[in-house]
Amino acid sequence: MTSILKVSEIQDPTNGNTALTVDTSGRILQPAKPVFSVSKTTNQNETTANAWVAINWDSVDVNVGNCYSANVFTAPVAGNYFLSYNIRVDNTEQSGTYNLAAIHFSNPSSEPKLDRTYTIQSPKGQYQSLVYAGVINMDANQTAQVKFLTHTDTSWLIGAYGNYSGYLIG
Repeated sequence: MTSILKVSEIQDPTNGNTALTVDTSGRILQPAKPVFSVSKTTNQNETTANAWVAINWDSVDVNVGNCYSANVFTAPVAGNYFLSYNIRVDNTEQSGTYNLAAIHFSNPSSEPKLDRTYTIQSPKGQYQSLVYAGVINMDANQTAQVKFLTHTDTSWLIGAYGNYSGYLIG
């Protein structure tokens, strides 16, 4: 026995918010699905060596659900999230140094997540690019923030290029 359900819109129980729409071509839209994308438009000059420094994202491009604020993403519900970052770091050329970038999480549940989101690089030239993309299981109200560490250099900058983004998969 087969059933056909013809629905163009699904709302919450109070009929105040559209949770899902289906257009005439069969595409499913989820207008309330948490998603954010932020970028850098200015350089961030730093002098800190061997300590994690928060990336200051100065342009909010997308923020559905208001889940991003003050350089921090907050998961509104528990679930799997796709998170990614791309940062450019300049002038970390000091001998013997290395660069790390990672997403730092508040209140990790049962597993350490930091070691699954970091990138490491030994500088070879003036410009470095560190990139991560992956799926992370997050608890409701857990936060995620991108940070950077250079081992020994005390005069460097995070370039005016880069992006941090994420969205709820389910």
